[in-house]
Amino acid sequence: MSGVISKHGGTLALVLATAIAAGLVALAPATAASGDAPFEARLAGTAVYTTPTTVAFHSAGNATHLGRFAAGGVAALGPPAGSCPDGATGIPNVHTETFTASDGDELVIRMVNVGCPTGPSTFHGSGHWAVVGGTGRFADVTGSGTCEGNADFATGTFELALSGALNRR
Repeated sequence: MSGVISKHGGTLALVLATAIAAGLVALAPATAASGDAPFEARLAGTAVYTTPTTVAFHSAGNATHLGRFAAGGVAALGPPAGSCPDGATGIPNVHTETFTASDGDELVIRMVNVGCPTGPSTFHGSGHWAVVGGTGRFADVTGSGTCEGNADFATGTFELALSGALNRR
């Protein structure tokens, strides 16, 4: 037997190395699928006060892992606070948004932001987001990141960008 191994040792080593490499390649997608996947989303639409302390958002956008989507959400506004970079009084808010992909799968995120005035009816907001739910391919997804956007309540429009990562539980 040792003669067979020594005679074919190079071939056996090559076969084993190829089998191990193939096994590692086969494992790579499973490992990548369970790790962080970069997430970027951009959306724009309407922003309208529904009460003095809530704003409703309706929009469309495009995001990694979702593609084109429709979205809707509500922001609950807190009392004004001096939390803007220039010392101005900002509007803290908690904004929950549901992104609905073309196949009906949903990704629900919650953002904690501060809107800082940039004009009489315009605001620039920034903060953090986290996944709070999902359906379909997003049912077992967690994730978080940062968000930044602008709203113009004179025109009733807004735009928002999110970046971060999603992770399958």
